[in-house]
Amino acid sequence: MSSFLMKFTPISVSLLAVGLVLTWYTVSSVKSWYRLRHIPGPSFLTSFSYLWIALTTYSGKQYWILRDLNDKFGLLVRIGPNEIITDDLEILRKINSPRGGYARDEAYLVARFIPDRDNALTTLDPATHASNKAKIAAAYSGRDISAFESRIDIQVEILHRLLGRKYVDGSEKKEPPLLNLELLSKYFTLDIITSLGFGKARGYLSEEADHYDYIRNFKDLWPLFATSAAVPVIRKIISAQIFLRLFGSKPTDKSGCSAMKGMVAKSVGTRFESNTKEEQDMLGSFINHGMSREHCESESVFMIFGGWESTASTIRSILVHTMTTPRVLEKLRQEIDEAVRRGGVSTLISFEQAKRLPYLQAVVYEGLRIRPAILAFSPKVVPAGGDQFHNKHIPAGTSVGMNISSVLHSKKLFGVHPELLSPERFMNLDKAKRKEMERNVELAFGQGQGQWTCVGKTLAFMNLNKVVFEVFKVFDLQLVEPMKPCNTQTYGVFLDDGLLVKATERS
Repeated sequence: MSSFLMKFTPISVSLLAVGLVLTWYTVSSVKSWYRLRHIPGPSFLTSFSYLWIALTTYSGKQYWILRDLNDKFGLLVRIGPNEIITDDLEILRKINSPRGGYARDEAYLVARFIPDRDNALTTLDPATHASNKAKIAAAYSGRDISAFESRIDIQVEILHRLLGRKYVDGSEKKEPPLLNLELLSKYFTLDIITSLGFGKARGYLSEEADHYDYIRNFKDLWPLFATSAAVPVIRKIISAQIFLRLFGSKPTDKSGCSAMKGMVAKSVGTRFESNTKEEQDMLGSFINHGMSREHCESESVFMIFGGWESTASTIRSILVHTMTTPRVLEKLRQEIDEAVRRGGVSTLISFEQAKRLPYLQAVVYEGLRIRPAILAFSPKVVPAGGDQFHNKHIPAGTSVGMNISSVLHSKKLFGVHPELLSPERFMNLDKAKRKEMERNVELAFGQGQGQWTCVGKTLAFMNLNKVVFEVFKVFDLQLVEPMKPCNTQTYGVFLDDGLLVKATERS
């Protein structure tokens, strides 16, 4: 035996090791390809590697690449060794049905912001998710917070005064500055969520300041965050407990996401230690629904990290598309002016009043359709035994995701020229048909349908309606560079760097 082993030199051992690795990789690649060989994809690489989806996501052009995939390759498109996406509503309803047997894919775990602790987005099991969602739903809908809408109104009023005082009037010595719409929209949504969440706005909007350097830090993280969600091997590394403990953000850090987590931990700790749990805010609602200190902390971090960026992006989408489409702007203002003239709205429009204005609703839904709030696949896992879609067998364990970019540009669902802003596509429809179109657009909030519907949807629509109505009621907005308004990239959300606008008062 020893003489046999002595025949192996370091070089031969190395060659043997390389050969074994290559054999293993070849066999696993063939198995991976064979499993979903009947599902077409944009590249042969998607059959056995995550290189295509990694490059697509990290490129910042994710939205435009994904938008045309289903038109080119069919209802089911393979984007990874175990991943397929679809824009077929029948399939999407099935994978999101409580009785469908589907659970969330591990892609959601990239949003586990505190090691060992799940939140509303990272809870994979349907039953556990339903139980947890019941505890936070009243906070997000405002049912547990008596001043829910009025706190949003305060931020809308601050936005109104800021636009008028600084960006329209300026000062006697200076011309009014140009408005950075990307930053201002983010200041607005962050102050709303901190006000609703903890009872007091942090002052992003009123001070026009990026407290904790949070906005800049989060913007830098989006490419890694989005790519990690799409590529399992990266996701498993950065969501591993040991990685998060060694390299993850810590509440003691003084800037960025870490500092925001520290603020949340301090707020939750103060509430529990001082026994002041009956506060009229979202944290108070969490506590009143029996959530532990640890659970309150994880949900509060998710509350801060979760929806502000996507809502701010949608505000920008609606404002920019509307201001650059004169026909739409004129018609919207006619409805706004008529509502004000007949006394159909209060000094600052309420959400219920806004919902009674059909063209405003059409503008909001069309702005959300033409540029979705979230580009997540929201993947679900095929249950044991597999499933059958359009006469194609999908093996158990396959990750099936939603191509929201394609869904919202479907001619079948939304009519001709889906690339154009046209709120009229929602008008002159019977009530049932319009409601169906609106439900399809609501997929843009990114978590799916049914039991997986975004818990913050009502809050988002309240923000969108109020901002669109109040801004266009009083102000004219003009793009500074209409041929290239900004540098837009997509990493799960739209980032609009350098979106400058000139604001003036309506004549």
